[in-house]
Amino acid sequence: MIDIVGKRLWAFIFVAILVVVSIVSLVTFGLRTGLDFSSGSELILKFEQTVKAADIDAEVNNLGYSGTVEVDAHGNMVVRTVQLTPEDKIKLEADLTAKFGTMTELGLKAATLSSVNRPLKQPSGL
Repeated sequence: MIDIVGKRLWAFIFVAILVVVSIVSLVTFGLRTGLDFSSGSELILKFEQTVKAADIDAEVNNLGYSGTVEVDAHGNMVVRTVQLTPEDKIKLEADLTAKFGTMTELGLKAATLSSVNRPLKQPSGL
């Protein structure tokens, strides 16, 4: 049999170390909130030619939109920026097309803080 009660001090020490490492990690790196927890737009683009995410990221930032660009599992560019108005989206797509060639918009998600923070609806009958 394993003496679990006798080894509880080691278990407490192990858990304490994990808690300290977790707290240090949170303080050092912070929490990265996604689009669901902050306002912004996520634009998914497919370019006909090969384009590097770093090049798209640099161009998006040069155009004045803060954000990030990543490549998804299908090779599409996922552009996450501040909240885009319809006019901003059209201008951004036109500028990217002029710089990198033909592309197709595969999706657009927009989240505002008001849509994130709205209270949950109570189920009827409660």
